[in-house]
Amino acid sequence: MEMKDMPALIERVFEEEKAPKKEENDSSAAYGNSSSTLKAEEEKLDPVITEEEAEMFISWEAVVEYTRPYNDPRCVTGYHEKRPLKILISVGGTSHNFIDESLADKLGCDSYPIEPRTVNTSFGKMVTSRACNNFKFSVQDSVFNVKLYLLPLSSNCEIVLGNQWMRSLENFSFEYRCMGFNFQIGSEKHFVSFNNSVDDEGSKR
Repeated sequence: MEMKDMPALIERVFEEEKAPKKEENDSSAAYGNSSSTLKAEEEKLDPVITEEEAEMFISWEAVVEYTRPYNDPRCVTGYHEKRPLKILISVGGTSHNFIDESLADKLGCDSYPIEPRTVNTSFGKMVTSRACNNFKFSVQDSVFNVKLYLLPLSSNCEIVLGNQWMRSLENFSFEYRCMGFNFQIGSEKHFVSFNNSVDDEGSKR
């Protein structure tokens, strides 16, 4: 081998030494991409479900007409301004808050269209396509401001409060013998008695 060929040989040797390192870096980069992809897939499998994405369901008492007088102990009488409202507390059996769509129109609620969402019931499916924000009503000495979804309800109730409403309260609990329920908003503690409560004095408050 002549001296003039040495630089070319040395350059080729260095190129060969660099090749495995480049391949290793490529492999490491590929692993990093794979890890990122795996993390993304895990996030897809366990997403943070917002109120707007949560499955909607409503208890059958709120949408089925009765052939006899309705007598559910979880009912309370509320007021929107001076207009009385038949309200069903349906925690556990109902996911969101609903208002009868015909009542919402009569009250002039500032409703707006939403993407149609399926509402599951024990006997089938319904669809809600409108909602209203900041609906204010009072129950005894307590005032609430809630978001409601419009849906055809039975004549036995006009508003149904579900888990969505309960999550806005603190220290929510039902009283023994279905007298009513306790809850807290901020530092204020409240008690609301049901319409058919055995506590007659409490129901007159």
